[in-house]
Amino acid sequence: MPIKRAVFTSGAPPHRYLGALGANLFLSANMLDVQAAMAAGFPAAHVYPASAGLNLRNDAELRVAFDGDSVLFSYEAERIFRLMQLEQFIDHEVRNARDPLPPGPMKPFLDALCLLQNGRKSGVAVRTALVTARSAPAHERAIRTLMAWGVTVDEAMPRNELNFEDDEGGEMGELALCSGGKIEYGYWADDDVTGEKNYVWSDVTDSTVAYLMEPVQFRGAIYVRDIFSLLDRNRGVVDVFRRLYAADYLAESKKGDAVPYTGEYDPQGVEYLELFYDWEKDNQTGELRGVHRLWVGGVGFELRDDVVEDGQIRYQQGTRIRWAIKFSPIGDILNLPLRINSEVDVTDSENITRTVHTFQILNPTLAQVIQALLWELSWAGSPSDTEDLAATIRDAADEAEMSEPMSAEDFIESLKKLG
Repeated sequence: MPIKRAVFTSGAPPHRYLGALGANLFLSANMLDVQAAMAAGFPAAHVYPASAGLNLRNDAELRVAFDGDSVLFSYEAERIFRLMQLEQFIDHEVRNARDPLPPGPMKPFLDALCLLQNGRKSGVAVRTALVTARSAPAHERAIRTLMAWGVTVDEAMPRNELNFEDDEGGEMGELALCSGGKIEYGYWADDDVTGEKNYVWSDVTDSTVAYLMEPVQFRGAIYVRDIFSLLDRNRGVVDVFRRLYAADYLAESKKGDAVPYTGEYDPQGVEYLELFYDWEKDNQTGELRGVHRLWVGGVGFELRDDVVEDGQIRYQQGTRIRWAIKFSPIGDILNLPLRINSEVDVTDSENITRTVHTFQILNPTLAQVIQALLWELSWAGSPSDTEDLAATIRDAADEAEMSEPMSAEDFIESLKKLG
């Protein structure tokens, strides 16, 4: 298809122009730009470089295969599948077979392809397919959903599994962070003896630098100490994050003063650290802010009773207190569990209490995970810089008798006097 329009952004996020261009699909090799486009409500996909040896048997035909749940359809069914056993999921889908699934991120793209097929505005023939892991009888709901939408696909192929090949002729794999800071890469490979495909995991810890931009999943329970074990086993990664004092914090983690983690309930304690996204949408320009960064903070235990301060309920029973870790000694958090929150709330930049969109996002990259933790720890600089600033704040609090109300301006002035 010929290129008819182009936009030069000078490095600015390209998703801001998709609405004006009337785009039906955004493709990019940059995963962060893809995530930003999806958050803005546009169909988007991460593209991989084509194989140099790829043989296009018919370049006059555009063939597009859609996955089902979380792609053409919403995340709803997949979320249910993760919460249930397979038999329960199938039973749920059979009972709801006549209820159309909500549309997923790629539904507008299929709509556009159907219009293109019907209008024949292009010299390129279009052929579409639905390839889904939904086997009978769960596939009925998917087919009925397409009928309810009034769209068609040329082929529908319910299967037990689907694997796409990457540019190196192998199977596109997945990255996992394991206990002890080990990094493993999983992929489908041919068995030399039987010729059958087996899913295998390979230890790539020594080559972690090459996998930093890959989306990563946590396999099993992961703790903050596992991140530092990874840094210790791969000094190339330490060098990548030298601006965040990675070597200094790695040395700090080895002092042997880590606080043991018991998991016992403490209303003023931290149950785990959470990696999360914090995005804002400018309701004037439509620009999304913060899409390239992952954040980390402490999450308290679910409160068994109300927390009352000065005669007022500060935190209600059943909620969790959120804690910042910016001035925490690394020994205090080293043994805390580390979890990923894949749900993203996009807030209004003019009213951050208003959520304008909520969605599930792909796993963050390994680089985002490491950067989030080190950025939070190194907010004031090196470990010694952080301790100096924390001491200054403590001194200011003591001098100002912080048990009494104090304005932010007065507190800042007290810091200036101290140093």
